[in-house]
Amino acid sequence: QSLHDACSFNAYKKILNLTKNIATDVDFQKNFTNYYRVRRDADWLQQFYDFFERNKNNKMITFEEILRYLSSIEHKVKKTTKNPTGKAKTVEASFASKMLATINPNHPIWDSQVLRALNIEVDGALCYEYKIKECIEIYQRIEKEIATFIATDDGQQCIAIFDKLFPSCKYFSDYKKIDFFLWNIWK
Repeated sequence: QSLHDACSFNAYKKILNLTKNIATDVDFQKNFTNYYRVRRDADWLQQFYDFFERNKNNKMITFEEILRYLSSIEHKVKKTTKNPTGKAKTVEASFASKMLATINPNHPIWDSQVLRALNIEVDGALCYEYKIKECIEIYQRIEKEIATFIATDDGQQCIAIFDKLFPSCKYFSDYKKIDFFLWNIWK
């Protein structure tokens, strides 16, 4: 197995192909869901992919727009005395960033590895609207820090190393190349 395959680059390449109807393309959905570990119920996922399909060519869509929409969708959770309906809305910063970075690869991914590498903490005690606002601010910080790093000699060296290791991955944006390093920094 090649290093290219071990890093799931073929799966990522398939995610970038937005030519089919995302709302109905089961293969795309399965690949995206597995690659990004989207763990939500079928109803939530269908609303996710419907929205994705409607916006897949909208390069001007913002993180905030995606975040607010995804965070408004209820998903199944364990029924408790506090939540007898078994439904909840959660702030979906990570999934919003992954949709955005697929629509426009010149945006970074939000995930725990990136937050850890950039030494960013999220206040887990915030209520819904305050958490959304905090996530928007954090995502702006992630964008700024990664853009600043890309412009440095070290950032350009990381990109050159990636290009040397994976010459067939010309379809990776500089953000995705840096994401690769950030995601693997703790492994």
